[in-house]
Amino acid sequence: MTDEEKEKYPSAKTCDGYLKEISYKEAWQKSFENASQKEIEQTRQLPNFDPQIFFKISGIDYFLKNK
Repeated sequence: MTDEEKEKYPSAKTCDGYLKEISYKEAWQKSFENASQKEIEQTRQLPNFDPQIFFKISGIDYFLKNK
């Protein structure tokens, strides 16, 4: 936790953290940043994978740029 978050959520000390909410597309982005190249390639190889649909859902244009 950042110092600002610790100040904003003092009860976090008692329960050893707090529930941080992020947007759906931000969660996709974080997940994609942590994925290995193998995992990214496995995503591309899914049956019926469509890069445009993936972009609409996740906001990630990696597969549109890297055809």
